[in-house]
Amino acid sequence: MSQEDIKKLLDDGSACFQSGDMDKAISLFEEALKLDPQNANVVLKLAECYAAKGLNSKAAEQYLFIANAYYDSKLNKGAVKFYQKVLEFDSEALDTRVKLVDLYAKEGMQREAKIEFLNIAEAYLKKDDLNKAEEYAKKAIELKSIEAQFVLGMVTFKHELWQEAINAFEYLLKFKPSHLEALSKLGTVYLRIGKFPDATSVFEKILKTKPDDIDALEGLADVYAKRGSMREAVPAYLNIINIFIKQNSPDKAEEIYNKIIKLSPENVDGRTKCANFYETLGKLDSAVTQYLALAGIYVKNKNVDSAKQIYQKILNLDPNCEDAKTKLYALESGGGITQTVSSAKQDVQRTIPKAPVVENTSVVSEVESPKETISSTDDIDFLHFKAEESIKNGFIEKAIELYRTILKKDPKNTDIRQKLHNAYILLAQKEEEIVEKDKGKDTEEVEESNEPTDKKKKRVKISYL
Repeated sequence: MSQEDIKKLLDDGSACFQSGDMDKAISLFEEALKLDPQNANVVLKLAECYAAKGLNSKAAEQYLFIANAYYDSKLNKGAVKFYQKVLEFDSEALDTRVKLVDLYAKEGMQREAKIEFLNIAEAYLKKDDLNKAEEYAKKAIELKSIEAQFVLGMVTFKHELWQEAINAFEYLLKFKPSHLEALSKLGTVYLRIGKFPDATSVFEKILKTKPDDIDALEGLADVYAKRGSMREAVPAYLNIINIFIKQNSPDKAEEIYNKIIKLSPENVDGRTKCANFYETLGKLDSAVTQYLALAGIYVKNKNVDSAKQIYQKILNLDPNCEDAKTKLYALESGGGITQTVSSAKQDVQRTIPKAPVVENTSVVSEVESPKETISSTDDIDFLHFKAEESIKNGFIEKAIELYRTILKKDPKNTDIRQKLHNAYILLAQKEEEIVEKDKGKDTEEVEESNEPTDKKKKRVKISYL
Protein backbone atom coordinates (compact mmCIF):
# COMPACT_ATOMS: atom_id res chain seq x y z
CA MET A 1 0.00 0.00 0.00
CA SER A 2 1.17 3.55 -0.69
CA GLN A 3 1.67 6.37 1.78
CA GLU A 4 -1.66 7.72 0.59
CA ASP A 5 -3.40 4.58 1.84
CA ILE A 6 -1.67 4.91 5.22
CA LYS A 7 -2.67 8.58 5.34
CA LYS A 8 -6.31 7.69 4.58
CA LEU A 9 -6.34 5.09 7.41
CA LEU A 10 -4.79 7.67 9.70
CA ASP A 11 -7.37 10.34 8.75
CA ASP A 12 -10.30 7.94 9.07
CA GLY A 13 -9.01 6.70 12.40
CA SER A 14 -8.62 10.25 13.67
CA ALA A 15 -12.20 11.03 12.62
CA CYS A 16 -13.47 8.01 14.54
CA PHE A 17 -11.37 9.06 17.54
CA GLN A 18 -12.91 12.53 17.46
CA SER A 19 -16.43 11.09 17.25
CA GLY A 20 -15.75 8.77 20.20
CA ASP A 21 -15.79 5.50 18.25
CA MET A 22 -12.62 4.15 19.86
CA ASP A 23 -13.00 0.56 18.71
CA LYS A 24 -13.21 1.60 15.06
CA ALA A 25 -10.33 4.06 15.50
CA ILE A 26 -8.13 1.36 17.09
CA SER A 27 -8.95 -1.03 14.26
CA LEU A 28 -7.92 1.53 11.61
CA PHE A 29 -4.72 2.60 13.41
CA GLU A 30 -3.66 -1.04 14.00
CA GLU A 31 -4.17 -1.71 10.27
CA ALA A 32 -2.05 1.32 9.41
CA LEU A 33 0.66 0.23 11.87
CA LYS A 34 0.92 -3.17 10.18
CA LEU A 35 1.68 -1.32 6.93
CA ASP A 36 4.25 1.00 8.53
CA PRO A 37 5.44 -0.20 12.00
CA GLN A 38 7.85 2.74 12.38
CA ASN A 39 5.29 5.48 11.73
CA ALA A 40 5.45 7.65 14.86
CA ASN A 41 2.16 9.43 14.10
CA VAL A 42 0.27 6.13 13.91
CA VAL A 43 1.93 4.86 17.10
CA LEU A 44 1.03 8.06 18.95
CA LYS A 45 -2.61 7.95 17.76
CA LEU A 46 -2.89 4.30 18.75
CA ALA A 47 -1.42 5.08 22.21
CA GLU A 48 -4.05 7.79 22.71
CA CYS A 49 -6.84 5.39 21.73
CA TYR A 50 -5.58 2.69 24.12
CA ALA A 51 -5.36 5.28 26.92
CA ALA A 52 -8.92 6.46 26.23
CA LYS A 53 -10.15 2.85 26.41
CA GLY A 54 -8.29 2.24 29.71
CA LEU A 55 -5.91 -0.28 28.12
CA ASN A 56 -3.00 1.03 30.16
CA SER A 57 -0.38 -1.63 29.41
CA LYS A 58 -0.95 -1.27 25.66
CA ALA A 59 -0.83 2.51 25.93
CA ALA A 60 2.45 2.33 27.89
CA GLU A 61 3.91 0.01 25.26
CA GLN A 62 3.21 2.53 22.46
CA TYR A 63 4.52 5.52 24.44
CA LEU A 64 7.67 3.56 25.29
CA PHE A 65 8.28 2.95 21.58
CA ILE A 66 8.20 6.69 20.94
CA ALA A 67 10.30 7.53 24.04
CA ASN A 68 13.02 5.07 23.04
CA ALA A 69 13.10 6.56 19.54
CA TYR A 70 13.74 10.00 21.01
CA TYR A 71 16.30 8.59 23.47
CA ASP A 72 18.26 6.80 20.72
CA SER A 73 18.24 9.99 18.67
CA LYS A 74 19.67 11.98 21.65
CA LEU A 75 16.53 14.11 21.71
CA ASN A 76 16.47 14.21 25.49
CA LYS A 77 13.56 16.53 26.10
CA GLY A 78 11.26 14.50 23.86
CA ALA A 79 12.46 11.30 25.51
CA VAL A 80 11.77 12.76 28.97
CA LYS A 81 8.23 13.72 27.93
CA PHE A 82 7.32 10.27 26.65
CA TYR A 83 9.09 8.32 29.41
CA GLN A 84 6.95 10.31 31.83
CA LYS A 85 3.89 9.28 29.80
CA VAL A 86 4.94 5.63 30.10
CA LEU A 87 5.10 5.96 33.87
CA GLU A 88 1.60 7.43 33.96
CA PHE A 89 0.31 4.10 32.69
CA ASP A 90 2.92 1.74 34.18
CA SER A 91 4.46 3.03 37.40
CA GLU A 92 6.33 -0.27 37.93
CA ALA A 93 8.41 0.12 34.75
CA LEU A 94 11.85 0.19 36.40
CA ASP A 95 13.82 0.24 33.15
CA THR A 96 11.93 3.37 32.16
CA ARG A 97 12.67 5.00 35.52
CA VAL A 98 16.38 4.23 35.20
CA LYS A 99 16.53 5.83 31.72
CA LEU A 100 14.48 8.78 32.91
CA VAL A 101 16.69 9.51 35.92
CA ASP A 102 19.73 9.38 33.61
CA LEU A 103 18.11 12.03 31.43
CA TYR A 104 17.27 14.18 34.44
CA ALA A 105 20.92 14.11 35.48
CA LYS A 106 22.09 15.01 31.95
CA GLU A 107 19.61 17.88 31.73
CA GLY A 108 20.54 19.24 35.17
CA MET A 109 17.08 18.50 36.59
CA GLN A 110 18.32 17.73 40.13
CA ARG A 111 14.99 17.96 41.92
CA GLU A 112 13.39 15.54 39.47
CA ALA A 113 16.46 13.28 39.65
CA LYS A 114 16.30 13.19 43.46
CA ILE A 115 12.64 12.16 43.39
CA GLU A 116 13.26 9.53 40.72
CA PHE A 117 16.28 8.06 42.53
CA LEU A 118 14.02 7.67 45.59
CA ASN A 119 11.27 6.07 43.48
CA ILE A 120 13.73 3.57 42.05
CA ALA A 121 15.20 2.79 45.49
CA GLU A 122 11.70 2.14 46.89
CA ALA A 123 10.82 -0.06 43.90
CA TYR A 124 13.94 -2.20 44.39
CA LEU A 125 13.26 -2.41 48.14
CA LYS A 126 9.78 -3.68 47.35
CA LYS A 127 11.34 -6.34 45.14
CA ASP A 128 13.77 -7.15 47.99
CA ASP A 129 16.75 -6.29 45.77
CA LEU A 130 18.68 -4.77 48.65
CA ASN A 131 21.87 -3.98 46.71
CA LYS A 132 20.03 -1.94 44.09
CA ALA A 133 17.85 -0.33 46.75
CA GLU A 134 20.93 0.79 48.66
CA GLU A 135 22.65 2.04 45.49
CA TYR A 136 19.79 4.30 44.45
CA ALA A 137 18.98 5.40 48.02
CA LYS A 138 22.54 6.68 48.37
CA LYS A 139 22.25 8.52 45.04
CA ALA A 140 19.08 10.17 46.32
CA ILE A 141 20.81 11.04 49.60
CA GLU A 142 23.66 12.69 47.63
CA LEU A 143 21.00 14.98 46.19
CA LYS A 144 19.85 15.70 49.80
CA SER A 145 16.83 13.38 49.92
CA ILE A 146 15.71 12.97 53.55
CA GLU A 147 13.11 10.31 52.73
CA ALA A 148 15.79 8.08 51.18
CA GLN A 149 17.17 7.59 54.71
CA PHE A 150 14.17 5.37 55.37
CA VAL A 151 15.09 3.10 52.45
CA LEU A 152 18.70 2.98 53.65
CA GLY A 153 17.46 2.20 57.18
CA MET A 154 15.30 -0.63 55.84
CA VAL A 155 18.20 -2.10 53.85
CA THR A 156 20.45 -2.14 56.94
CA PHE A 157 17.51 -3.41 59.05
CA LYS A 158 17.05 -6.38 56.71
CA HIS A 159 20.80 -7.03 56.87
CA GLU A 160 20.51 -6.89 60.71
CA LEU A 161 23.05 -4.07 60.87
CA TRP A 162 21.31 -2.63 63.89
CA GLN A 163 23.44 0.42 64.62
CA GLU A 164 23.44 1.51 60.97
CA ALA A 165 19.65 1.12 60.93
CA ILE A 166 19.33 3.21 64.10
CA ASN A 167 21.50 5.94 62.58
CA ALA A 168 19.40 6.10 59.40
CA PHE A 169 16.03 6.10 61.17
CA GLU A 170 17.11 8.64 63.80
CA TYR A 171 18.50 10.97 61.10
CA LEU A 172 15.18 10.84 59.25
CA LEU A 173 13.22 11.43 62.46
CA LYS A 174 15.17 14.62 63.18
CA PHE A 175 13.48 16.16 60.17
CA LYS A 176 10.25 14.11 60.18
CA PRO A 177 9.53 13.24 63.84
CA SER A 178 6.08 11.86 63.00
CA HIS A 179 7.27 9.35 60.38
CA LEU A 180 5.35 6.35 61.78
CA GLU A 181 7.09 3.68 59.69
CA ALA A 182 10.52 4.89 60.76
CA LEU A 183 9.39 5.04 64.40
CA SER A 184 7.97 1.52 64.20
CA LYS A 185 11.17 0.05 62.75
CA LEU A 186 13.32 2.00 65.23
CA GLY A 187 11.26 0.58 68.10
CA THR A 188 11.69 -2.91 66.66
CA VAL A 189 15.46 -2.47 66.47
CA TYR A 190 15.58 -1.34 70.12
CA LEU A 191 13.46 -4.38 71.05
CA ARG A 192 15.79 -6.79 69.24
CA ILE A 193 18.95 -5.43 70.84
CA GLY A 194 17.37 -5.41 74.30
CA LYS A 195 16.95 -1.66 74.78
CA PHE A 196 13.50 -2.11 76.28
CA PRO A 197 13.00 1.40 77.76
CA ASP A 198 13.88 2.97 74.39
CA ALA A 199 11.58 0.56 72.55
CA THR A 200 8.74 1.31 74.98
CA SER A 201 9.20 5.05 74.54
CA VAL A 202 9.07 4.77 70.74
CA PHE A 203 5.99 2.52 70.64
CA GLU A 204 4.14 4.72 73.12
CA LYS A 205 4.93 7.76 70.96
CA ILE A 206 3.36 6.04 67.94
CA LEU A 207 0.25 5.11 69.94
CA LYS A 208 -0.28 8.71 71.01
CA THR A 209 -0.65 9.61 67.36
CA LYS A 210 -2.36 6.41 66.21
CA PRO A 211 -3.89 4.44 69.12
CA ASP A 212 -4.82 1.41 66.99
CA ASP A 213 -1.45 1.00 65.26
CA ILE A 214 -1.03 -2.79 65.20
CA ASP A 215 2.76 -2.80 64.84
CA ALA A 216 3.18 -0.49 67.83
CA LEU A 217 0.67 -2.42 69.95
CA GLU A 218 2.38 -5.71 69.18
CA GLY A 219 5.80 -4.17 69.71
CA LEU A 220 4.78 -2.95 73.16
CA ALA A 221 3.33 -6.37 74.01
CA ASP A 222 6.59 -7.96 72.86
CA VAL A 223 8.51 -5.63 75.17
CA TYR A 224 6.41 -6.82 78.13
CA ALA A 225 6.98 -10.45 77.13
CA LYS A 226 10.73 -10.00 76.67
CA ARG A 227 10.93 -8.46 80.12
CA GLY A 228 9.09 -11.47 81.52
CA SER A 229 5.96 -9.51 82.44
CA MET A 230 3.26 -11.78 81.02
CA ARG A 231 0.63 -10.10 83.22
CA GLU A 232 1.07 -7.03 81.05
CA ALA A 233 1.86 -8.86 77.80
CA VAL A 234 -1.22 -11.11 77.63
CA PRO A 235 -3.83 -8.31 77.93
CA ALA A 236 -1.87 -6.34 75.34
CA TYR A 237 -1.91 -9.29 72.92
CA LEU A 238 -5.61 -9.88 73.58
CA ASN A 239 -6.29 -6.23 72.70
CA ILE A 240 -4.60 -6.80 69.33
CA ILE A 241 -6.71 -9.92 68.79
CA ASN A 242 -9.88 -7.93 69.40
CA ILE A 243 -8.82 -5.47 66.71
CA PHE A 244 -8.16 -8.28 64.24
CA ILE A 245 -11.54 -9.85 65.01
CA LYS A 246 -13.28 -6.50 64.39
CA GLN A 247 -11.36 -6.26 61.12
CA ASN A 248 -12.53 -9.78 60.22
CA SER A 249 -8.94 -11.05 60.10
CA PRO A 250 -9.17 -14.44 61.90
CA ASP A 251 -5.84 -15.70 60.51
CA LYS A 252 -3.99 -12.77 62.08
CA ALA A 253 -5.91 -13.23 65.33
CA GLU A 254 -4.91 -16.91 65.39
CA GLU A 255 -1.24 -15.95 64.99
CA ILE A 256 -1.42 -13.80 68.11
CA TYR A 257 -3.24 -16.54 70.07
CA ASN A 258 -0.45 -18.97 69.13
CA LYS A 259 2.06 -16.38 70.29
CA ILE A 260 0.35 -16.07 73.69
CA ILE A 261 0.24 -19.85 74.18
CA LYS A 262 3.87 -20.25 73.16
CA LEU A 263 5.01 -17.54 75.58
CA SER A 264 2.65 -18.44 78.44
CA PRO A 265 1.26 -21.98 78.00
CA GLU A 266 -0.49 -22.02 81.39
CA ASN A 267 -2.22 -18.66 81.09
CA VAL A 268 -5.90 -19.39 81.80
CA ASP A 269 -7.27 -16.24 80.16
CA GLY A 270 -5.29 -16.80 76.98
CA ARG A 271 -6.26 -20.48 76.72
CA THR A 272 -9.93 -19.74 77.44
CA LYS A 273 -10.25 -17.04 74.81
CA CYS A 274 -8.30 -19.07 72.29
CA ALA A 275 -10.63 -22.04 72.80
CA ASN A 276 -13.70 -19.78 72.53
CA PHE A 277 -12.23 -18.25 69.37
CA TYR A 278 -11.86 -21.64 67.68
CA GLU A 279 -15.33 -22.66 68.83
CA THR A 280 -16.80 -19.49 67.28
CA LEU A 281 -15.01 -20.23 64.01
CA GLY A 282 -16.37 -23.78 64.02
CA LYS A 283 -12.88 -25.30 64.32
CA LEU A 284 -14.00 -27.82 66.93
CA ASP A 285 -10.88 -30.01 66.89
CA SER A 286 -8.73 -26.98 67.68
CA ALA A 287 -11.23 -25.82 70.32
CA VAL A 288 -11.17 -29.25 72.02
CA THR A 289 -7.36 -29.23 72.04
CA GLN A 290 -7.31 -25.87 73.82
CA TYR A 291 -10.08 -26.85 76.26
CA LEU A 292 -8.19 -30.03 77.20
CA ALA A 293 -5.10 -27.97 77.92
CA LEU A 294 -7.21 -25.52 79.93
CA ALA A 295 -8.74 -28.32 82.00
CA GLY A 296 -5.26 -29.66 82.67
CA ILE A 297 -4.24 -26.24 84.02
CA TYR A 298 -7.26 -26.21 86.37
CA VAL A 299 -6.44 -29.72 87.61
CA LYS A 300 -2.83 -28.77 88.24
CA ASN A 301 -4.03 -25.77 90.23
CA LYS A 302 -6.45 -28.05 92.16
CA ASN A 303 -9.48 -26.19 90.78
CA VAL A 304 -11.52 -29.35 90.33
CA ASP A 305 -14.91 -27.71 89.79
CA SER A 306 -13.63 -25.60 86.88
CA ALA A 307 -11.89 -28.64 85.40
CA LYS A 308 -15.17 -30.61 85.53
CA GLN A 309 -16.99 -27.80 83.74
CA ILE A 310 -14.39 -27.71 80.98
CA TYR A 311 -14.41 -31.50 80.50
CA GLN A 312 -18.20 -31.38 80.27
CA LYS A 313 -17.96 -28.58 77.71
CA ILE A 314 -15.53 -30.71 75.69
CA LEU A 315 -17.99 -33.60 75.69
CA ASN A 316 -20.73 -31.26 74.51
CA LEU A 317 -18.51 -30.38 71.54
CA ASP A 318 -17.20 -33.90 71.00
CA PRO A 319 -19.15 -36.66 72.80
CA ASN A 320 -16.56 -39.23 71.66
CA CYS A 321 -13.56 -37.56 73.31
CA GLU A 322 -12.23 -40.47 75.41
CA ASP A 323 -9.64 -38.30 77.15
CA ALA A 324 -12.33 -35.98 78.51
CA LYS A 325 -14.58 -38.93 79.45
CA THR A 326 -11.88 -40.69 81.46
CA LYS A 327 -10.71 -37.59 83.29
CA LEU A 328 -14.20 -36.33 84.06
CA TYR A 329 -15.09 -39.78 85.44
CA ALA A 330 -12.01 -39.72 87.64
CA LEU A 331 -12.82 -36.25 88.97
CA GLU A 332 -16.49 -37.00 89.61
CA SER A 333 -15.51 -40.19 91.45
CA GLY A 334 -13.25 -38.20 93.74
CA GLY A 335 -10.07 -39.85 92.54
CA GLY A 336 -8.32 -36.80 91.11
CA ILE A 337 -6.01 -36.79 88.16
CA THR A 338 -2.31 -37.57 88.32
CA GLN A 339 0.00 -34.71 87.46
CA THR A 340 3.52 -35.52 86.35
CA VAL A 341 6.00 -33.10 87.91
CA SER A 342 8.32 -32.85 84.92
CA SER A 343 9.13 -29.17 85.26
CA ALA A 344 10.61 -29.38 88.75
CA LYS A 345 13.99 -30.60 87.45
CA GLN A 346 14.86 -31.86 90.93
CA ASP A 347 15.85 -35.35 91.85
CA VAL A 348 13.71 -35.72 94.96
CA GLN A 349 15.40 -38.17 97.30
CA ARG A 350 13.15 -39.80 99.87
CA THR A 351 14.25 -42.29 102.55
CA ILE A 352 11.93 -45.25 102.60
CA PRO A 353 11.84 -46.92 106.05
CA LYS A 354 13.04 -50.50 106.32
CA ALA A 355 10.19 -52.94 106.07
CA PRO A 356 9.27 -54.66 109.31
CA VAL A 357 9.73 -58.41 109.66
CA VAL A 358 6.51 -60.29 110.27
CA GLU A 359 6.73 -63.57 112.22
CA ASN A 360 3.87 -65.40 110.60
CA THR A 361 3.67 -67.02 107.20
CA SER A 362 -0.09 -66.98 107.40
CA VAL A 363 -0.38 -63.22 108.00
CA VAL A 364 -2.41 -61.46 105.31
CA SER A 365 -4.49 -58.30 105.10
CA GLU A 366 -7.62 -58.40 107.23
CA VAL A 367 -9.65 -57.63 104.09
CA GLU A 368 -8.72 -59.45 100.93
CA SER A 369 -8.07 -57.21 97.91
CA PRO A 370 -10.42 -57.96 95.02
CA LYS A 371 -8.80 -59.84 92.18
CA GLU A 372 -8.73 -57.63 89.12
CA THR A 373 -6.66 -57.75 85.95
CA ILE A 374 -4.59 -54.65 85.24
CA SER A 375 -4.07 -53.97 81.56
CA SER A 376 -0.86 -52.33 80.34
CA THR A 377 -3.00 -50.13 78.14
CA ASP A 378 -5.05 -48.68 81.01
CA ASP A 379 -4.89 -44.88 81.23
CA ILE A 380 -2.61 -43.55 83.99
CA ASP A 381 -5.36 -41.34 85.38
CA PHE A 382 -7.75 -44.30 85.54
CA LEU A 383 -5.12 -46.45 87.31
CA HIS A 384 -4.53 -43.60 89.75
CA PHE A 385 -8.25 -43.35 90.41
CA LYS A 386 -8.46 -47.11 91.06
CA ALA A 387 -5.45 -46.97 93.39
CA GLU A 388 -7.00 -44.14 95.42
CA GLU A 389 -10.24 -46.11 95.70
CA SER A 390 -8.29 -49.17 96.88
CA ILE A 391 -6.58 -47.10 99.60
CA LYS A 392 -9.96 -45.79 100.78
CA ASN A 393 -11.44 -49.28 100.91
CA GLY A 394 -8.44 -50.75 102.73
CA PHE A 395 -7.09 -52.74 99.80
CA ILE A 396 -3.52 -51.48 100.32
CA GLU A 397 -1.74 -54.31 98.50
CA LYS A 398 -3.98 -53.69 95.48
CA ALA A 399 -3.13 -49.99 95.59
CA ILE A 400 0.58 -50.82 95.72
CA GLU A 401 0.21 -53.00 92.65
CA LEU A 402 -1.57 -50.18 90.82
CA TYR A 403 1.01 -47.57 91.81
CA ARG A 404 3.83 -49.84 90.64
CA THR A 405 2.03 -50.28 87.29
CA ILE A 406 1.79 -46.50 86.90
CA LEU A 407 5.49 -46.09 87.63
CA LYS A 408 6.36 -48.60 84.93
CA LYS A 409 4.50 -46.33 82.52
CA ASP A 410 5.82 -43.08 84.00
CA PRO A 411 9.02 -43.71 86.02
CA LYS A 412 9.62 -40.00 86.75
CA ASN A 413 6.25 -39.41 88.37
CA THR A 414 7.33 -38.21 91.83
CA ASP A 415 3.74 -37.80 92.99
CA ILE A 416 2.96 -41.49 92.45
CA ARG A 417 6.33 -42.53 93.90
CA GLN A 418 5.45 -40.67 97.13
CA LYS A 419 2.01 -42.30 97.24
CA LEU A 420 3.59 -45.71 96.76
CA HIS A 421 5.95 -44.95 99.64
CA ASN A 422 2.99 -43.96 101.84
CA ALA A 423 1.13 -47.13 100.85
CA TYR A 424 4.08 -49.28 101.95
CA ILE A 425 4.13 -47.47 105.29
CA LEU A 426 0.39 -48.13 105.71
CA LEU A 427 0.89 -51.79 104.87
CA ALA A 428 3.82 -52.04 107.30
CA GLN A 429 1.76 -50.45 110.06
CA LYS A 430 -1.10 -52.81 109.38
CA GLU A 431 1.15 -55.87 109.50
CA GLU A 432 2.78 -54.64 112.72
CA GLU A 433 -0.67 -54.44 114.29
CA ILE A 434 -1.38 -57.99 113.18
CA VAL A 435 2.01 -59.17 114.49
CA GLU A 436 1.32 -57.55 117.87
CA LYS A 437 -2.01 -59.35 118.05
CA ASP A 438 -0.32 -62.63 117.15
CA LYS A 439 2.36 -62.11 119.81
CA GLY A 440 -0.36 -61.70 122.39
CA LYS A 441 -1.99 -64.90 121.26
CA ASP A 442 1.36 -66.75 121.24
CA THR A 443 2.02 -65.72 124.86
CA GLU A 444 -1.36 -67.00 125.97
CA GLU A 445 -0.86 -70.29 124.13
CA VAL A 446 2.62 -70.78 125.66
CA GLU A 447 1.35 -70.20 129.17
CA GLU A 448 -1.43 -72.69 128.63
CA SER A 449 0.43 -75.41 126.74
CA ASN A 450 4.01 -74.77 127.94
CA GLU A 451 5.20 -75.01 124.35
CA PRO A 452 8.77 -73.75 123.71
CA THR A 453 8.87 -70.08 122.69
CA ASP A 454 12.03 -70.29 120.60
CA LYS A 455 10.23 -71.73 117.61
CA LYS A 456 10.41 -69.03 114.97
CA LYS A 457 7.81 -68.60 112.30
CA LYS A 458 8.77 -67.78 108.76
CA ARG A 459 9.25 -64.10 108.03
CA VAL A 460 7.42 -62.03 105.47
CA LYS A 461 9.29 -59.10 103.93
CA ILE A 462 7.78 -56.13 102.09
CA SER A 463 9.37 -55.45 98.72
CA TYR A 464 10.03 -51.87 97.62
CA LEU A 465 10.73 -50.26 94.23
